[in-house]
Amino acid sequence: MSVAGFARIRIRKSQKRLQRDSPLTTAHPFIPTFPIHTVP
Repeated sequence: MSVAGFARIRIRKSQKRLQRDSPLTTAHPFIPTFPIHTVP
């Protein structure tokens, strides 16, 4: 699996977890999860 594909899956899982924990993340769910996967 490519790195992009792997990151996409991780981001999707993170979005679901964040959305369940805090409704504020539903507005911009991609912003809090993206930097985590771009930093080595």
